[in-house]
Amino acid sequence: MNKRIVRKFIMPVILVVLLMTPGGVLLADEQENGYGNADAGETEAIILNGRPLKVKEVIRIILDNDVDASALMYEAVMSDSSYRKLQNKYKLDINAYGSYYDTQSEKFSVAKDLGTGTNVEVGAMNGNYASQFLASGTGLLSYQPPNNKFYGFLTVRQDLLKNVFGINDREQMEILKTSAESDRAVIIDRITELTASAIYECWDLAMKAASMKNAKEQLDSIKQVRDIIATNLEYGLAESYDLNQYNAAVLLAESSFNTVKKEYDKAAKGLLREMNLKGENNIEGSVSISAAEYKIGDKTALDKIYDKRNDYRNAVAAVEVAKKKVNMYGNSGLPSLTASYMAETDSINNGPEWGAEISFNLPIGETDNSTDLRNSRLELKEARDKLELKKIEIRDDVENAADSIETTDYALKKTKEARLQTELYYKRMFVRFKQGKLNAAVLKTGMDNLISARQQELSACVDYNMAILKYQVSINDVFESNGIDINEYVNKSVKE
Repeated sequence: MNKRIVRKFIMPVILVVLLMTPGGVLLADEQENGYGNADAGETEAIILNGRPLKVKEVIRIILDNDVDASALMYEAVMSDSSYRKLQNKYKLDINAYGSYYDTQSEKFSVAKDLGTGTNVEVGAMNGNYASQFLASGTGLLSYQPPNNKFYGFLTVRQDLLKNVFGINDREQMEILKTSAESDRAVIIDRITELTASAIYECWDLAMKAASMKNAKEQLDSIKQVRDIIATNLEYGLAESYDLNQYNAAVLLAESSFNTVKKEYDKAAKGLLREMNLKGENNIEGSVSISAAEYKIGDKTALDKIYDKRNDYRNAVAAVEVAKKKVNMYGNSGLPSLTASYMAETDSINNGPEWGAEISFNLPIGETDNSTDLRNSRLELKEARDKLELKKIEIRDDVENAADSIETTDYALKKTKEARLQTELYYKRMFVRFKQGKLNAAVLKTGMDNLISARQQELSACVDYNMAILKYQVSINDVFESNGIDINEYVNKSVKE
């Protein structure tokens, strides 16, 4: 065909068709790019069965269904086992006894250890005695008719030195109660970490979903340009090596898309398995992640943050427990001095009878308690040192997390602007290419840059949301900021 005819008649037709697609496939949905502002808990995390789920909804699904989360909740409820068992010391004992031989007797009593180092037992006994002959001092036998004798008695025992007013018992009770609260707090932190990990997986799935979307758009765009080159080649408006380059680019893009899709499918299955939902479910990574405006609190207001951090409260509790152990083992080293009072009345003699006892015990050369006392004093010093170190760790943790928000926010703003500039750049390049004023190799570079810019913006958006989540973890605010009272949630979720 004459090249003059091509240039005069066919070329204008091709240009009209090309100009009807001003930006190509890559720019067809440019208005959908960019990430707006939203509340952190309202940020879209995943799409489940076609319905977008927010972060706070995903958290509740994890708490309700994840097997590891349920196991941790069980541990949290059981963390007070030692404390509850020690309370058995103050149970009410009801005792009953009966014997039926020559003498018939019944006994009933109620006993209880009080929280003051006092043991009280009160009860009654009834005896039915058969008739019998008793020998007197003169050798004569006397007849004693059958009788019934009823006793009422009261016994009180009080520790006056080692456990005076039950001080050691109360110290031990407080130690176990504090330890139970600390153990529960550690488990709650593990639940927080597990929940945060699930949210991280949501962001990772979103990244893979965006990568797959970008890979598909890149493949379609390369095919579109390849077809344009093939058409131009037929009319002598392109070089064959450009077509070879784009044929190879299509093959590589197809391979890349397949790899990214496999990675996406694997991540989706893993997250769906972790959520442990019943029945058939379809999960998708969200490509509409919002960059939530997050206001960081005063970095210097550490006292309030200390009070919210379980590890800091546990460090404070460790100091208090060590103090109580020093007091408890100090008292345990004292001699044992116990006073007992007994009162009794019966239906025959009528008048009450009473008595008192004092017992004293002083161990010489014992090493058990003295060793415990020494260890408890060293534990107190160690706990105080760890408390000061924990303050520094928390301060650094919070400040680093806050700085990370600022850094990722800055990166997000810059990558967003870079993506907008790259889209404008590629759009103008594409127009020049369709006019035959730009070669295919340069256009391919612009296409790759646009894909990279979009991926970098989404990556920056995910990093920003991750930084917010890490900051919430650092101030122990993951559940509270999403309207969840985790302690109440645990208590309601676990049925004994």
